[in-house]
Amino acid sequence: MVVMLITILAFSDTYLTISNGNEDHEKFVFSIPDSVIYVYRIILGDFDVSKFGSVAVPLCYILFILCTIFNTIVMLNLLIAIISETFSHVKENAQNASYKEMAALCAENSYIIPEKMKQTYAELNRYIIVVTDLEAEIGDDKDDEVIKRIDKLRKAVIGKVDGLSKELRELRENQKT
Repeated sequence: MVVMLITILAFSDTYLTISNGNEDHEKFVFSIPDSVIYVYRIILGDFDVSKFGSVAVPLCYILFILCTIFNTIVMLNLLIAIISETFSHVKENAQNASYKEMAALCAENSYIIPEKMKQTYAELNRYIIVVTDLEAEIGDDKDDEVIKRIDKLRKAVIGKVDGLSKELRELRENQKT
C-alpha cells in the first residue's frame, strides 16, 4: 500500500507539473488533490488522454503507459500478497478448527449419555472426557477393563436367560402332568 501511495503521489506530481506548463484553458489538472484523483482514475481505467494540452504530450503518453502498467503490477502483487497471507492464516488454523469442531460435536451429542453415567466418569467440571471408538479399541486391546466388565455382564445376562428358560421348561412340564 505504501508503494502504491508513493507511485500515485509521484505520477500526480508529474501530471500537475506538466499541466501547469500549459495555458490556462489547456490544463487537465488544477491542484494536488485534483491530480491525485486524476492518477487514481487512470489506475481504475477511467481516463481521457485527449485533454493533455499542448506541452509535453509525448511525455504525458509515456507517463500514462507507465502509470497504468506499473500501478496494475503493484495492485496485482498486493492482491497476491493478501490472498497468500489469508491462505497461510487459514492453513495455520485448520487443525485447531478441526479439533474445535469435533469438540462441538461431542458437546452437542452429550445428551445421549445419561447423567448418572456422566457423574461416574469424572467429577463435575474437573476433567475432560475423551470419547473413543469402542470397536476400534476392542481390536487393539482385549485386556481393557471396560471390555472385561462388558464380557462379565454379557455372561451374567446369558446365565440368567438360560436359568429362566430352564425354569420355564420345568414349569411347563409340571403343568402338563
